[in-house]
Amino acid sequence: MFTSGFESIRDLILGRSAGSFEELALSLFAYQSSQNLSYARYIQAAGLESFKPQRWSEIPLMRADSFKRLRHYCSVEEPVLCFRSSGTTDSIRSEHHLSAQELELYELSLWASFSEAFPLVSTNAPVQVFFLSEPYTERLDSSLFYMFECIRGRLNQPESAYLLQSGSFDLEPLRGAIKLGDKPILLLGTAYAFAELLEKSNEPLSLPAGSALMETGGFKTSKVTLSKQELYASLSECFALPESSIVGQYGMSELGSQYYDQSYVLGEPKARMKLAKPWCQFRILRPTDLSQDCTEGELGLIAHYDLTNCDSLAFILSQDLGRQVAGGFELIGRAPKAVLQGCSLDSEAYLTARREL
Repeated sequence: MFTSGFESIRDLILGRSAGSFEELALSLFAYQSSQNLSYARYIQAAGLESFKPQRWSEIPLMRADSFKRLRHYCSVEEPVLCFRSSGTTDSIRSEHHLSAQELELYELSLWASFSEAFPLVSTNAPVQVFFLSEPYTERLDSSLFYMFECIRGRLNQPESAYLLQSGSFDLEPLRGAIKLGDKPILLLGTAYAFAELLEKSNEPLSLPAGSALMETGGFKTSKVTLSKQELYASLSECFALPESSIVGQYGMSELGSQYYDQSYVLGEPKARMKLAKPWCQFRILRPTDLSQDCTEGELGLIAHYDLTNCDSLAFILSQDLGRQVAGGFELIGRAPKAVLQGCSLDSEAYLTARREL
């Protein structure tokens, strides 16, 4: 296990150390390229077994969809948890196996990022949290549901509630909190859940001052025709909130870290950039030449270098499009198949690694 490095990553997340991301990333590469058999075989098939990167940005990436067919795991111990991507019953789902220490880093990173995006939860100010989802017990393999349950447990609020029960919304707890109006409300859910709520609710749900919404997950059904801008405008009207109080979250089941808009913190609705963290860096790469970083404003594929994935795979090329902006990146959406098929990632090396398992 990546024991000494794990302690350094933990200190980095907790703000106890200004340790070098680059040094930790290079050390983690050395560990994973030998102990993660899927990654090691990929490196070998690509002819990079003797390659020693000098910078974190030189570390070879594997595609996120490799989690669908390969078991990315380093420890000799059995994983304590497996997150699976969402999908239909006939689709192959990604599997992210987490060791005990990786799960600890996931939870630390989760809270550090969430409390930074919503600073009211890290103060003594009163706040009430609701989740526009079913309880975690309904989806034990969902990283998003696990995240919701971690937040609920951390805040330790008996009155917090999951508002989706047996496929139907139960808004009574939310209505009760709105009626009292004595503390800000945080309402967390997927874009699809919020769109469904807008469609089915015929009443105003004006939230108290200082409240906020967290939207994540995108639209996973063709039933929803709202654009992100239209959704946020409708939510702003329904909940009587400024659009700056609607925060987009970006995460993947394959990643231990999440990114958030800066809109609520900055009070600016256009502040939709996602920022790197001391323990999680990104690059925006040209699909036609992944050795090249995009220039600012140029559309490309988002690559993640996430130290919280200490016992799985930390160096991941996503299937998401983004553009670099001042201070971070802007998430655009899922890359079309044509972009991914034309991507210059060494697919032969990936397929060879798959065949050898």
